Amino acid sequence: MVIFAGYSVCLWSQQRFGALDPAVMMRVEVPAAMLMMAGMQVAMSAFLLEVIRLTPRAAGMGAVVDAALRPATAAGGTRNPAAQAMGEVPH
Repeated sequence: MVIFAGYSVCLWSQQRFGALDPAVMMRVEVPAAMLMMAGMQVAMSAFLLEVIRLTPRAAGMGAVVDAALRPATAAGGTRNPAAQAMGEVPH
């Protein structure tokens, strides 16, 4: 991709930065654009596959919020509602 861009600038400099022949430049720029699009496709696919691969939390965020709204029990319950929601046992 960068090689194609450098080659394009080299061709342009040979023309003394003037008008370019579209047929010649399209032979360089079309593959460069296709490689850029393919690179973005690979990056987005990798991101999506990583998101799909993530495992959800055991209790989920809803349980943590519900536990935060409930007061801790006086009979030996934990004072940390988030830890209680996640199923942690007090020491």
